[in-house]
Amino acid sequence: MQLIAGRIFGAVFLLLSFLIVYFFMTRAVKGSVPKIRKMAGLEAIPESIGRAAETGRPVHYTPGTAGFSGATAGFAAQTFAGLSVLTYVSRLTAKYKVPLYVTLAYGEHIPLVESILRESYTLEGRPEAVATETKVLYFPIATSNAPYASGVLGLFERVRPASNIMIGPFYFEALAIAEQGFIEGAMQIAGTAMTYQIPFFVVACDYTLIGEEIFAAGAVVSQDKPLLGSIAGQDVIKVITIVLLLAGFILQNLGVDFLSLLKF
Repeated sequence: MQLIAGRIFGAVFLLLSFLIVYFFMTRAVKGSVPKIRKMAGLEAIPESIGRAAETGRPVHYTPGTAGFSGATAGFAAQTFAGLSVLTYVSRLTAKYKVPLYVTLAYGEHIPLVESILRESYTLEGRPEAVATETKVLYFPIATSNAPYASGVLGLFERVRPASNIMIGPFYFEALAIAEQGFIEGAMQIAGTAMTYQIPFFVVACDYTLIGEEIFAAGAVVSQDKPLLGSIAGQDVIKVITIVLLLAGFILQNLGVDFLSLLKF
């Protein structure tokens, strides 16, 4: 292995980060599961589905518009977070006998979503209801996200969902769908780590999960111990990073070349 001057600190910090995350994941698996703070958007999901049950209108859910391969593969982690939350949402719709529409932009999501729905409804003792109470709609993306957005807008006008839940990666279609949901009077819960779409969700939706909150939400609803442990480990890494930044700021202003100390 060749060590390059100026990159050794980065390599050491990366290794330290791996060790910290592994430590907390191991602790969680052994029973020391960290507590994750409550998130208003996540807490509001049962309320939104209860509202759909009271009004007799359906729930709409989408895990975003990024695929597992190709140009959008880098955002797949957000899609998986959205699918984790779908598990929670579909169990609630099965419990309260609320129609559920799941719209997808990529065909590769269909088997996963259908599997999630079957498992959720089976766990709630209503496996036969999957065929009658859920619909998975595929509006394929070719060269633009517009066909998907158009499909969802048309669906909203036809079924007028009482709840619109959008967790995952989104592009320009985020505002179009959220605006239509607002027009239809839906209670809207959205979340994404696409920073340039977060302001639109904040303005148009009732609750918004911001950035990494969608990953925490997926871990919380699934109660996956390694995932919960990894979140705790990431928080420790953030604290270390902030401390280094503050130390560098103070030392640089005191005339100490802090950056030169890290160039090894």
